[in-house]
Amino acid sequence: MFKFIKPRALIEAAGLLSILTISGCTSLSSSDTNLLEEPMSVPSKFIYFPNPSQEQLAKEQNAITTLMVSLDSQAKSAQEKSELFYNIGAIYDDLGLETMARFMYMNSVVQNPNNYRPYEVLGPYFYRDGKVGDAVDSLDAALNLNKDKDDPYIYLHRGIIMYYTGHYKLAFDDMMEFYKAEPDDPYKMLCLYFAAEKYLGKDYADELLTSYYEDSYRLKSKALDNWGFNFIKLYLNKLSEDELFADIIKIKNDEDLFQEHLCEAYYYLGQLKQLQGKDKLAYDYFKLCQSAKKFGFLEHRLAIYESQQLEKKYKLKRAVSIDQLTD
Repeated sequence: MFKFIKPRALIEAAGLLSILTISGCTSLSSSDTNLLEEPMSVPSKFIYFPNPSQEQLAKEQNAITTLMVSLDSQAKSAQEKSELFYNIGAIYDDLGLETMARFMYMNSVVQNPNNYRPYEVLGPYFYRDGKVGDAVDSLDAALNLNKDKDDPYIYLHRGIIMYYTGHYKLAFDDMMEFYKAEPDDPYKMLCLYFAAEKYLGKDYADELLTSYYEDSYRLKSKALDNWGFNFIKLYLNKLSEDELFADIIKIKNDEDLFQEHLCEAYYYLGQLKQLQGKDKLAYDYFKLCQSAKKFGFLEHRLAIYESQQLEKKYKLKRAVSIDQLTD
């Protein structure tokens, strides 16, 4: 998983990155335009609506209170306040409170313009607002201010923007930098795979993914224990969808992990179905990903982008809710 804000080592079940497949607007017959509004096409045995853990929500709310109290301390330096604002913003993002998150990130920049971390997360926000130039500038600033050059997630976020704007070579280059930071991480493999598929073609991308997977297997990498390798095996036809969900069901009683695994599974299945030309099925999986309400996961945010791209492709004038699809 990819955390949108605080890049933490993928929760070994996720996070925005397989990267997104953009569907161009093609001419469609009138009978096709309502395709996305048809009933849910995902098999019912794969449909779940997880609830956020109340314990986790309470922890995050308590953390905000604690950080706010600390922020009021007169002894805090501008640099310390910048970090506090950033951390508060990260929690608001996890809770899906985007407006508050943005406000906190901007305050982080005001307190310390040399803190690279808020620039990193503001970049994707600017892109969502349609401010592509500001988004790229923000991420470039993050790269320049990160003196230790130890945060590959900046390349991830910039690579996404390059991908969505059709600059596939630049997207591939950024995703390669992201991948090289941890070459046996399955989520980084998928990020590179999607960029390679658009830039160099599916055959090359398949060969690349197979090679990286086999290298990890041959070297008996500890990363193979990462749950995300299920998606690699799924894409390489080494794991069925039934097997994937059977594994997810095993942890159904762990509310947090169940929610995370479903968010990730729905997103990567949506991407896979889109690559196979199954737009309706892809759309439904993206909607299920959003319904998992794992707001801090990049997969959740990318599922929104992908849904919107499909709605544009099929000239759908309004978004379809998950309730409408499953009624």
